[in-house]
Amino acid sequence: MYLKNSPSRLHIFLGIIVIAIVHFLIPWSIDRSPLLAESYYGEAVTEEMALHFLKGELQLLFWGQP
Repeated sequence: MYLKNSPSRLHIFLGIIVIAIVHFLIPWSIDRSPLLAESYYGEAVTEEMALHFLKGELQLLFWGQP
C-alpha cells in the first residue's frame, strides 16, 4: 500500500547521508577540541596494545592510566 505522504527514495538517501556526515563530524570535532587534546578516548589505544601484545610485549596497566 503506497501512502501519499511517504518519503521518496531520494529523501531516505539524503537522510542516510546526513546521518553519516554527522556520525563522522562529532568524533572529529571532539578530536580537534583543545580540552580533550591529551586524552586517550579512541579505539586506537586498545588496538595498539593488542599489536604490542602480539609482538610479545606484555602490559601490566592499560595505556593512559596512572
